[in-house]
Amino acid sequence: MVNSTGINIENLRSILDEQRRRYKQEWEQIWKETEPKLINLRKAILTKNLTVDDIRSWKDELPRSRSIRNIFRYVIPPIREPQTLFENNRLKVMLKEINEINDFEKCSELFIKAVKDNTIPSNVATISTWWAIFKPQMFMPILREWVEGSMENVIISGRLAERINVDREKIGNPEYAVEFIKTVRAVAQEIGIRNMIEVAYYFSKYDPSIKPLISIKDFFNSKGYNFPDHLTAQFYTALKTKGFVILSGLSGTGKTKIALEFVNLLKYRLPEAMGASGKNFNFKEEIKKIRETIEQKGFAVDAWDYVGKIKSLNPPFILWQYNSDPKSEKYQRVVMGVVITDYRETTHDELPENWKERLTWHEDVYGSGFLEGRIEFKKLFIKIEDVWEIDEPISNFIDVEAGKQLFTTDASGMKRGFKIVRCKDYENIVPSKLKNYIFLSVRPDWRDSKPLLGYYNPLDKKYYKTPLLELILRAIKDYKQNKEKAMPYFVILDEMNLAHVEYYFADFLSVLESGRDEDGFTRESIKLHNDNKVEEEQGIPKEIRLPPNIYIIGTVNVDETTYMFSPKVLDRAFTIEFHDVDLSNYLPSEIKPEEGIDFSDLRERIIEDLRNNGKFLTYADKAIIKDALQKLPSQYWEILQKLNKALEPYDLHFGYRVVDEIALFFKNAKESQEKGIISFESEDEIFDSALFMKILPKFHGNRKKLEKPLLIVLKVAKYGDIDDNDIEKSTNDLFEELLGDRKKDISEIIIKELNNLENYRFKHTAKKVLRMLRQLYEVGFTSFS
Repeated sequence: MVNSTGINIENLRSILDEQRRRYKQEWEQIWKETEPKLINLRKAILTKNLTVDDIRSWKDELPRSRSIRNIFRYVIPPIREPQTLFENNRLKVMLKEINEINDFEKCSELFIKAVKDNTIPSNVATISTWWAIFKPQMFMPILREWVEGSMENVIISGRLAERINVDREKIGNPEYAVEFIKTVRAVAQEIGIRNMIEVAYYFSKYDPSIKPLISIKDFFNSKGYNFPDHLTAQFYTALKTKGFVILSGLSGTGKTKIALEFVNLLKYRLPEAMGASGKNFNFKEEIKKIRETIEQKGFAVDAWDYVGKIKSLNPPFILWQYNSDPKSEKYQRVVMGVVITDYRETTHDELPENWKERLTWHEDVYGSGFLEGRIEFKKLFIKIEDVWEIDEPISNFIDVEAGKQLFTTDASGMKRGFKIVRCKDYENIVPSKLKNYIFLSVRPDWRDSKPLLGYYNPLDKKYYKTPLLELILRAIKDYKQNKEKAMPYFVILDEMNLAHVEYYFADFLSVLESGRDEDGFTRESIKLHNDNKVEEEQGIPKEIRLPPNIYIIGTVNVDETTYMFSPKVLDRAFTIEFHDVDLSNYLPSEIKPEEGIDFSDLRERIIEDLRNNGKFLTYADKAIIKDALQKLPSQYWEILQKLNKALEPYDLHFGYRVVDEIALFFKNAKESQEKGIISFESEDEIFDSALFMKILPKFHGNRKKLEKPLLIVLKVAKYGDIDDNDIEKSTNDLFEELLGDRKKDISEIIIKELNNLENYRFKHTAKKVLRMLRQLYEVGFTSFS
């Protein structure tokens, strides 16, 4: 698409959007330093008689960024006697005039007049720079410099001009320059850029050789899933904001796939080391006895002669054991893996008593008296919380420091220490309970929290934990130890409504809404047991408070075999609908999904984005909530206030928490979009997404209760506004104003309207309301789910 100047609008929008994602944070820091200097210069030029030396001093005080200094390059005109510009009172008069004007057209008229004024020794480059200094929300510098006798644009480079189809021969013409700035300003405002100097900064950084940032949408496309942009953006932003997301809709629309692929992108692997066994290595019995010790006492302890490179690893980490016993059936194979959660570089005498008693399994394997003659010489004691048998060649491991594959000849280097390694087949060899995500298929017979968290047996006085509890305990430990460097942990509850969510998930629902303390943990805890011995020996606390680095994703199919969610459950989460099916784009394409793409940069950006400087879930921080509320645009504040007032008579109004979450969703979406992780079409679409996910879940009931409230929300979705007169209107009047003559077939009217959503400001909310209205009219009852 091009406009009257021939500028390619689509390419312009794409470039600005990409540059903003890449350089937004850099720009914000530069602007923070630059803006005060512009303000000072404006005051000085209007009140003093500045010299060229004064302006040069001002330029020297600008941030030491080549781009920003180039942008203000021609604040001093490139002429033989530049002082004449500042001695000319005509320019100062015009600058005083535009300083009082907030109309773009009038400022543009003065711009053209100034460039053409023969009494002002200047050109488009200098005048546009001064106009940008005084009106940065309207103008940007259009700079040129002499390069070997030819004019070369330093902001609109040749490659940029070619991409957006700018006529570089005309850019020095003031009328063309105004049309160019007008076009760029309109596109910038569409994507939320209000500062034209910011645009100039992004243009100056343009380099087509730099590959665009890869987004979550690109990641899913590479896997063969063509989810709409808004769906992937809603999913990510909701998860980042609340930490609890429900994916609802038709069976087979990709709800489980989007969750699994996302957590697979962010999967975490423990650091790894490898050590070699000695002679007479009975690894099968060792595994058996270590496992028994862990089951009975919570953890086991092993001892090694040397510390070596273990010092470079922070627990938890995996220690692989290479079998160097020539008499063993698995000689020269890697036969076991253990998870080390702590270690002590000390002597046996200085070990805590509860560590010493967990060494006794050695005598069960190698005979009575085994420890007495050997343990006093050991220098390293490791705490083991898991063990498993494997059978892998050493060639399946990489020596991290040497950057090469291991061979049996490398085993000699492990006899006096360890090697830091990386397993090639980590995903298949390591037990799932060691990963930072868990996939749980909900069963219809779940009646309480036991399937999720386990239970305490008063008969044998033991606690029988589950993989989910182990994941939560790992997340807690990771967060306490590593804070801003902790990993996010994910829980996927597949087909969440096969059982009553209010039964098996009740403990989680309660604590998730209890608020967060200053460290991000839930204020209330989930009680597990009340046995001191279990806590001491099994390492299972009496209660747990959920950390902020836990994220829960539930999938839901709505049919006759499942239970409906109550509004209470939906209110606790962000609910995203997978309803639309586009079969036209479903047929297999000759173009295969891209393979071999490196998503490591995207992974790191997402992890850092979720970490939020160690705070993780943003709704846990009151300062962040306050900032989000203050930054929510006033137009959306007004809509929320009016809508809440309109819904109050029907007891469908919303509380402070909903407003907080809408504001946080908006803030998070903007930040993640600027980082190139997600993409929304506009600020309206961001607000629209939050509106329907947080306002509509309360709508649950019959026609008499819901018809008018739904029509009120539909009007807001269509026009972005509602007033007292609308509230006073009858249901019939509202219906006919929005949908036409209700004497016709109402279902047909709504179906037709569903195909005409381009007339609505908030399309996602409108689509959901129309579907709910259709159900309401057809069966007399409707609900969000």
